[in-house]
Amino acid sequence: MNKTVYYSERQRFNQWWVWGSAFLGPVLLFLPLLGLILSGSSYIVLLTIFLLTFWLPIFLYCIHLDTQVNEYGISIKFRFFHRSWVEFKFDDIESVEACTYKPIKHYGGWGIRYGVKGKAYNVSGNEGVLINFKDGSNILIGSLNHEILQSVIEAQLKS
Repeated sequence: MNKTVYYSERQRFNQWWVWGSAFLGPVLLFLPLLGLILSGSSYIVLLTIFLLTFWLPIFLYCIHLDTQVNEYGISIKFRFFHRSWVEFKFDDIESVEACTYKPIKHYGGWGIRYGVKGKAYNVSGNEGVLINFKDGSNILIGSLNHEILQSVIEAQLKS
């Protein structure tokens, strides 16, 4: 069954410090690793750490958060963490609110987070849509276009 998609967004990690940290690890480990290899010392542990840190930027590049609004509800998928779409049905939603938040203070950072304000799905920035459910729970979905996302969801809630 094809679903009509009214809104779609893909976000990636784009914080400079995330990418700086991801690339700094392999650079800092390369010279000690080279020294161990040239001296004939055992370098297996350092090589393993180097290879793991080498793959980190590739892994970070491949991670993304997809958000869609269709006729049934809101769907999100966090690549590598969700095998299928996580769906939130319109029938379960009480209200939505475009908001600016503090990712570290309110949710403990970026990613799939549980914090003092509830559960969040975010990868960058400090704007999103807070979804309040009829059962009293809520989630925050980070968005680069939080006001547009809110208006699309509200339009679907009214229809």
